[in-house]
Order: sequence, then structure tokens, then C-alpha cells
Amino acid sequence: MLFAFLAQAILAQAVLVKASADKDTILLGEPFWLTLEIRAPHGSAIEPFKVDSIPHFEFLKKDSITQTEQGGTILIRQYFQLTSFDSGQWVIPPFELRQFVRSNSVLVNVVFIDTFDAAQPYHDIQDVRSVPISKSKLLLWLALGLALVLLLTLIIYFATQRKLKFFSQVKDPPYEGAKKQLKILKQEHPQEKVFYETLVGIFRNYVRQRTGIESLQQTSNDLSEKLKPLFIDDGSKYNSLHQVLVLSDFVKFAKYDPADAEATSAYEVIDQSIDHIEAQVTRKQVRAEINKNNKAKKISPAGGGQEEL
Repeated sequence: MLFAFLAQAILAQAVLVKASADKDTILLGEPFWLTLEIRAPHGSAIEPFKVDSIPHFEFLKKDSITQTEQGGTILIRQYFQLTSFDSGQWVIPPFELRQFVRSNSVLVNVVFIDTFDAAQPYHDIQDVRSVPISKSKLLLWLALGLALVLLLTLIIYFATQRKLKFFSQVKDPPYEGAKKQLKILKQEHPQEKVFYETLVGIFRNYVRQRTGIESLQQTSNDLSEKLKPLFIDDGSKYNSLHQVLVLSDFVKFAKYDPADAEATSAYEVIDQSIDHIEAQVTRKQVRAEINKNNKAKKISPAGGGQEEL
């Protein structure tokens, strides 16, 4: 029993452990590194330290381990980045690798501010003083401000003009005007966000002019509901149109970046929807005109024959 105890003690002396910190004084919340070293003979079954918590300190990084061999010795280093928000003088206690094998303790000071030097001269509180601005600096700031305003004005102007090119008042009827604007849009094919915004804008403008629906003020869902009666005979076209209107909203608010194939498909859906609405509105107008003419015909009260008024 005594022999086994002495053998264990002798073996423990062959394993050396050490703890060190790269700073002995830190500010509140300032990080520092704690290093644990283990030196053992080659071939020794050594496990790293198991460190779960340290009183008054918080872990920022842990479990960084390196192992090297120097001659017949194994060197294991463990690195822990710590900080503390408790001001005072704190001791990092020894870490026990196994029985009879412990590291040294480490003393760390945690302070609010850097060390106060009483030998430095005292500076009294000064009144607030205005700093004069030279004319050259004032002119420079004015020039920079004017240049910024001019740049923003040009950006807004060109962006507005790009949209007005599609939505300018034209003399063409609604259908012909919309088809012409779609052709221009297809030729230029601007950036995705402008493309979808312009594509749906052309469609909404056509709907407003041709059907009287205030489509420019409607949400995509509300506009789809208003247009549903025109697509009773073709539910697939209606669903495609609704999907394009919703897709345009996603692109407009930068929630989705569509592929080129989707842009081509959206263009075809809007183009076909305009053709479909035009056909439906024209058919209703023809039917209304026929009913009007039929009502205008009546039998003459005197002669008993028909007379067209």
C-alpha cells in the first residue's frame, strides 16, 4: 500500500503543470489570455485540464489546445480567453490535473480605469468655448453641401425620367398604348426592380384607362379581386396574373431576386392578360350596344308597324 502511494507520488513529480496570464491588470470587460501548460514524459497518458468555470471571470474563447513534442517530453498548451466585469483583485485558483498534480494560482487585478498617477498636474474644468471657423473651411463645407444636393437632384431626375418614358401621356388608345409601352420595355429590359415595377405599372395604367378601375391605388390582392369577373372563363390565366402581381411586390421591396426566365414569363403573362381583358371589354361593349339598339326599336302606336327611333 505504501509502495503504491510512493510510486504514484514519484510519477506525479515527472508531470509538470503551469498556469500563466498575459496580463496581471485589466480594465472591466478587457480580454486577456490564460495559458495552462502540461509537460510529461513521452508516452504518458495525459488528458488536458477540464475547466468549466472560474469565479469572477467569464469565458470568451475556450478549448483551444496544442500539443508538441520536445525531445522525450510532451508539451500540451490550453488557451482560454477570459474577461471580468467584477472590479477587484481576484485569484484564479490552481487547476488539478490529477492527484498530486496542480498548477499554480494566478493573480489578476480588474480595475475601472488605468492606474491614476497622482504626480500628474491637476486640470480644472474649463468653460465651453466656441471654435472659430475660417472662411476657407466655411466655403468648402458650403460647396460640398451644394454638390451633394445637386447629385441627389440629378439622381432623382434621371430615375423619374426613366419611368416617365413608359408612363408619358400618349395619344394612342389604352390598348395600343399599353402594347407599345410593353414593346419598349422589352427592348430596353432594365434592371430587375425597374423592370417589374414598370411592367406592372403599364398593366395598372391600362386597366385604369380601359375598365375605370382605380388600379393605381389598389393593392395586388385587391386588384386581382376586382379583375376576377373578367377571367371567369379562364382560371389559369387569372392565377398566373395574380402570381405576377405578387411577385412584383416581392421584387419591389427587395425580398426576392428573380431569374431571367421568370422575367420573360412575367412579361408574357402581362401581355396576354392585356389581350384577354381587351377582348372581354370589347365583347361587353358590343353586347351592350346590341341591347341598346334592341331597346330602341319599338312598335309604332298608330300604324302597327316597327319604327326605329
